[in-house]
Amino acid sequence: MFPKKENFSSLGVLFNNNIFKGRGGSRVSETWILNDDKMDFSHMSHTALVRYVMTDRYKLTGEKEEPTKTFVYQWPGRIPLYDSHLREFLTDLESGKSPHLFIGNYLGDLGLSKILLKAKNNLKKIEEGYFA
Repeated sequence: MFPKKENFSSLGVLFNNNIFKGRGGSRVSETWILNDDKMDFSHMSHTALVRYVMTDRYKLTGEKEEPTKTFVYQWPGRIPLYDSHLREFLTDLESGKSPHLFIGNYLGDLGLSKILLKAKNNLKKIEEGYFA
């Protein structure tokens, strides 16, 4: 994720080859995360989206070469924005005020192993009559 003060148009980038072994094979694989609060991407062409990302890519890497293959997936409004409401939600969740069970990175459980452990603990709560 890029800090706001760096003035990137994108929110961030995942260098898939670096975090997922074998992803992309011998090619470079990147996933760019765009901010749909800043701009409506839903009507942009595939070419326009790639051009948009390439501006940030050049700023980050200094490389001008365009990718040989690109894929565009859009999930408008799907990146959560964490604010004071999350803090209040987590406080209620930890105090037992919430009648629901939750799992996810937003709870501080980063990584699949911690999320699976949280799921196991939630299942145990259900078995013990959490909702009874």
